[in-house]
Amino acid sequence: MPATKRPEIIEPEPDLVAAAAPADELQAANAAARKKARDEWLPLCATLRVDRKAVAREFPAQRLHRSEKFRQRLLRRFGEPRG
Repeated sequence: MPATKRPEIIEPEPDLVAAAAPADELQAANAAARKKARDEWLPLCATLRVDRKAVAREFPAQRLHRSEKFRQRLLRRFGEPRG
């Protein structure tokens, strides 16, 4: 949350709508950027050969697997998160 909005929240009667507005605007901007990027990538992906599509399909699964291995290593080293 931007530092400029923090004082609004700590007031006795904060304007929560005004405090949440920047986050809502940021979320909408991010969603629009994601949709634009997706709309640019989908036509490119449609031109790939079958073998390249297989590689593209496996990539997220490989990243997820690597991420999970890293998470397990952190859990072994530091234990479960608190809180």
